[in-house]
Amino acid sequence: MVYQLVNGDPVSASIRPTVLSLVLIPIFLAACASHSGVVPIGSGIYMITKQDYSLNYSGGKVKAGLYQEAAEFCRGQGKEVEPVSDTAQDAALYRNYASAEVKFRCK
Repeated sequence: MVYQLVNGDPVSASIRPTVLSLVLIPIFLAACASHSGVVPIGSGIYMITKQDYSLNYSGGKVKAGLYQEAAEFCRGQGKEVEPVSDTAQDAALYRNYASAEVKFRCK
């Protein structure tokens, strides 16, 4: 086993890849989606879109997450979400990722 001195203490070189993985994996997973955030599109209507690049193949699951985000947004205004329209597309191997779009009002 190879040891290195870190701050005067011996540390196994095999620990370094594990620590690096614990730091990089959450960063990689956070970057696995394209997300618009809440966007006002006029007449009191808002839109949120998301494309999920992870192993999630369900457009419905992406859409459910967007409705949760819409509800939080409206709650922050002391209102409830009112759906206007939505779309969802499941992932297709080598063609597209799971995605969804939600349009809503806060009432």
